Amino acid sequence: MGSVGYPIDIIFIDEESRIKKICKNIQPGSLGVYGCAGIKSVLEISGGLSDALGIKVSFDIHRL
Repeated sequence: MGSVGYPIDIIFIDEESRIKKICKNIQPGSLGVYGCAGIKSVLEISGGLSDALGIKVSFDIHRL
C-alpha cells in the first residue's frame, strides 16, 4: 500500500462506469494484493468513505 498513513477504500470501475468491486478499510502497511478483472479505473478514497456515501457494487459512478 505504499506510504499511505491511513486506511483507504479501493474502488474498481469498469468500462460502463459501474463499480465492480470495493475493498474497504485497507490498513496502512497491508501486504494484501487487491485487484479485479475488466477494470478501466481505480479510485482510492479514505477508509470508510464508501460506506458513509452509500457507494455500492454495480453503482453507476455518474450518479455520484
